Amino acid sequence: MNARRQLLATTGAALAAAAASAANASAPADADTLYGHGMVWNRGLPGLAGRLNLAFDLRVNLLTGTGAGSAGDPAHPGEGFQFAIEQTRRERLRNEERFFLDGHVTDAVNPALIGTPLRIAAQTQGGTTAIVIRIGDAVYTGAGLVVIAIIAILIPLLLPAIQ
Repeated sequence: MNARRQLLATTGAALAAAAASAANASAPADADTLYGHGMVWNRGLPGLAGRLNLAFDLRVNLLTGTGAGSAGDPAHPGEGFQFAIEQTRRERLRNEERFFLDGHVTDAVNPALIGTPLRIAAQTQGGTTAIVIRIGDAVYTGAGLVVIAIIAILIPLLLPAIQ
């Protein structure tokens, strides 16, 4: 990595860490937003379901427990879908946090998926996150990144950097 890229990466990381630290100290709880990104799969499922590598993104307001997300596999574009999160439960343990998100598929390339119940479980420990996504009867496991951000504080800090 060249020196300029290293400087940008270090500066960006320092800004994010400072914003997160300030946010945790002074922001109201209703500003907490959970972001998730990752990939899940299950080679044990029959047919196409067993070949999918579902990349997902989600956003949940931790005050209301509601949010939305999407998942799909670029190699199988007919299997993409969007979902709503209607309920969230958060457990804080000594060295980890767990999130349980319940919702349903709201839109899909395959109309048969619309309305299908969806459940996501994420367990974070240090810098790693294990993810399980259940869509109907199909269960996919994998890994991802789950971050709690205080948007009201991050946006003003990041705007000068992108302008």
